Amino acid sequence: MKRLLLILTAMVVAAFPINASAAWGKPARLGPTLNRSLEPDRTPGFLEPDSLMLEADASPLANYNYDELPRFDNAAEAGRYWAECVRDRLPDFAMVIEGHGEHENEVRWQDVANEYYNDIIDEGLRHTGEPDKGDYLRQIGDTYGGMLSCAFVKGEAGKRLIDGYIISYEPGFYYSSAEQEAQVGGLVEELIDELGIRSPRISPYEKISAVYDWLCENVTYDYENLYDDTYYVKHSAYAAIKDRTCVCSGYALLFYRMMLTLGIDCRYITGYVAGGYHAWNIVNLYGEYFLLDATWDAGAVNYEYYLLGTNSAYADRDFDDEFTSDSFKKAYNVPLCAYSVHAGERIGAADPDCAHSGRTGGGECSVCGAVLEDFELSAKGHRFENGVCTVCQRTEPPRGDLNDDGEINISDGVIMQRILAGLDQNVETSDFADFDKNGQTNVADGILMQQILAGLG
Repeated sequence: MKRLLLILTAMVVAAFPINASAAWGKPARLGPTLNRSLEPDRTPGFLEPDSLMLEADASPLANYNYDELPRFDNAAEAGRYWAECVRDRLPDFAMVIEGHGEHENEVRWQDVANEYYNDIIDEGLRHTGEPDKGDYLRQIGDTYGGMLSCAFVKGEAGKRLIDGYIISYEPGFYYSSAEQEAQVGGLVEELIDELGIRSPRISPYEKISAVYDWLCENVTYDYENLYDDTYYVKHSAYAAIKDRTCVCSGYALLFYRMMLTLGIDCRYITGYVAGGYHAWNIVNLYGEYFLLDATWDAGAVNYEYYLLGTNSAYADRDFDDEFTSDSFKKAYNVPLCAYSVHAGERIGAADPDCAHSGRTGGGECSVCGAVLEDFELSAKGHRFENGVCTVCQRTEPPRGDLNDDGEINISDGVIMQRILAGLDQNVETSDFADFDKNGQTNVADGILMQQILAGLG
């Protein structure tokens, strides 16, 4: 595809440490920020059509391979395509939005095309819960670039029929390359395994804490490349997980991606802090969203920005407009109180043990009046070593005796089949059935069960 003409807007991004007010009036640690917004420019250029006629075999837009461009009926469909192209770090791409009928001649096609141009980006950035899309694409590079045009079909007198709006995008550069991004997903999976937090028996709080601790202990702020405006990768999750050094966007993007990979909802938040532009997160924990900032807590012994509410150090931050809208606040209920306050306010909380589930407890916070939902906490499961659980001292039954009745027979085989089919969710029984001790009961354990019943195991 021949590239469409671009208007490129250069943007310099730098960062520097500043002081900011901390919670409860305590002096804040130094916290690095960015001094310019990372948001790419959204001003496209326009290419006037050479003619109002679009003939099947002689299009005036033939140089742009108009007939070969992907076509979409609306901005939502085109936005999903945009997200895939940006995720894959394509250097340029274009699409056609179907014309949708006749327009009066005085209607400016540029206005319609420009609206589509921005709507497509908004749809492409929509938070869907996919770890490598949504907020993960918000800080991608210098500019979206782009060009707008359209193709006309001859209409009646005083009207014209638009065949399609041609919309192109060409980022000036990406903060991370396609090759680097291709590694991020695998590195995230490896880190999750390294931290041992993949199991559904690990609570959301434990998963959040493990990832946050890793970021604060292992990733350093990239002061070395701080003022190198050509070193783009410092803004990426790749720099955080691979190089272990980045600026604030790298911390926040990696936390976002890891949370969504673990099935925990999270958002990437941006705004100004004491004059500097900055990035941090909110994360869902037991029905509420709490604020955290791994950049400013990195290297700290005691966290000052971890799982806080709005009545905290974050009250001094100037959040970008989209995060202060009524619709965002309704969707993401960040309370006044910190998580630690609400955890202490819950009534009926019960810790899970190896074989039994627990509860978070619920009620109403006496401090801020927030209604606290009661959530079930999964049983943690046994940790058998040498036939004895290291946590509760439970003796492990002989291999194959899944119902712990002292015998190994067809009943145990039926239990194994139910576990493998997802019909038996009993934590203790599943632990007994994990013959190879790899943390999960799967088909390999089923084969071993058959061998045991056949007298071969």
